[in-house]
Amino acid sequence: MSALTGPPRRVLVVEDDPGVARAMLWALEDAGYAVGHAAEGNAALRWLEAWSPPDAILVDLVMRGMDGPTLIRHLAADPRWSSVPVIVASAAPAADSRLEPGTYRSFLRKPFDLDELIGAVADAVGTRPA
Repeated sequence: MSALTGPPRRVLVVEDDPGVARAMLWALEDAGYAVGHAAEGNAALRWLEAWSPPDAILVDLVMRGMDGPTLIRHLAADPRWSSVPVIVASAAPAADSRLEPGTYRSFLRKPFDLDELIGAVADAVGTRPA
């Protein structure tokens, strides 16, 4: 993986598995993204309240506390975050009935390759690693 060209892009990772979160954060940082992390939906909303909107949000579906589908509904309903691309990264099926059509940009099925993760984020924010 290589560094991005242009201004740094910010990505919020919402993932409750510490090992998966570390791998995602490392890969994104290594690719040149500035990253934040929240372990569940309520923590993600607190993060969003404290910081300016990120360029993309990666969301797991199955988490303790507020789950991914509930968080995604909150994001879609709030004009501050409704335009931020959401990438679902989950072992749950892409056809999860809790996901409303049009509320997320892409779906990464776990386990996924870290290059797939970087590609999905780059597509969502309109950048490509150099």
